[in-house]
Amino acid sequence: MDAEKFKRMTERDEFGNADIVGVDSADLQLNLGFEEFNKVTAALNRLAEYEEMEEDGRLLKLPCKEGTAVYAIEVDDEKFDHFHCATKISEYAFCTQMLPLVGKCVFLTREEAEAKMKRAEGQKC
Repeated sequence: MDAEKFKRMTERDEFGNADIVGVDSADLQLNLGFEEFNKVTAALNRLAEYEEMEEDGRLLKLPCKEGTAVYAIEVDDEKFDHFHCATKISEYAFCTQMLPLVGKCVFLTREEAEAKMKRAEGQKC
């Protein structure tokens, strides 16, 4: 991952709790009440988890929420040759398995799907 693009804001202490890089957690603890300190610790632990997921390549940015309506270009599987022609646009609920297909045959709007089908017209199926 590009170091300039992603710079950690948290680090883990010897107990596995997240601290802010460059901030003395003892000073932070002395200036907060017990409840406030627990809330800050929980927020830092969540941020650290997201940073770790991003470092590991496990954090995905989805183009929309799961379940959002998306539009897929269907192909005619009844042809007997090895080519398939785009025949219609169908609506589906977005799921993460569709992520590699977004912009290829799955689109966030019907207009995008129709534009892709129109560009494909005239090309050999």
